[in-house]
Amino acid sequence: MKKWPSIAFGVALVACSPDTTVDESSAAGPVTETNSEPSNSSDELALKSAIENGLTPSVVFAGDPTPTYSIEQRMEKFPTPAISIAYAKGGEIVWADTYGDGVDTDTMFQAASMSKAVASVGIAAYAEANGISLDDDVDALLPEISLREISPDGAVISLRALLSHTAGATVGGFPGYAIGEPVPSNLEVVTG
Repeated sequence: MKKWPSIAFGVALVACSPDTTVDESSAAGPVTETNSEPSNSSDELALKSAIENGLTPSVVFAGDPTPTYSIEQRMEKFPTPAISIAYAKGGEIVWADTYGDGVDTDTMFQAASMSKAVASVGIAAYAEANGISLDDDVDALLPEISLREISPDGAVISLRALLSHTAGATVGGFPGYAIGEPVPSNLEVVTG
């Protein structure tokens, strides 16, 4: 697998919902060849087109029209050498595509902070399904990591504090690790 070097700018894609009507006549098409085509479902093809051509700014003021941009336009605006997108439904990848030179669907990208929202939702759902309060001490729930190392004074370490970076278990960021470089253990990450 290829590994793309880290870049300072991450791209967040805002896609239309699956029931969005897409004007196919205005679609510019993919920037590069599709590596994994959507099935023949017109809904999936319309969603792919909406994602490729329906990017919006993160802030739009009430009353102002909402501009939309293609992936290619955003890559130009925010110098981004490559992007990879996968759309999954029902636990299965429906389609995957890449945009930019020198990448394919096997290229590894550093997810960085984009993974925080996904991890937080998964953790909160797990906690709710298992009757774990976001404010309970979770030290006993994580036997492979001694959270007392980050809170020697005995303060409660809760999921809420861990997820909001207020428990003392955080580092300033991850530079990424090249293939073959040592990767820190979970405890080394938590204790900084």
